[in-house]
Amino acid sequence: MSSFFWLWCCPGAIFIVVLVWGLIILWICGFTDSPAAQIRDANAQEHEQQD
Repeated sequence: MSSFFWLWCCPGAIFIVVLVWGLIILWICGFTDSPAAQIRDANAQEHEQQD
């Protein structure tokens, strides 16, 4: 049971760590100025206007 747990848990944990570091690197490299961020900001402004 222990080996079964690690077989499923370790790849997931590694994937999460890589994903988080990837997002941090993209953010540091100026990813916040990308069209995706502008779309996200536009959506946030729409939600604020609705409130």
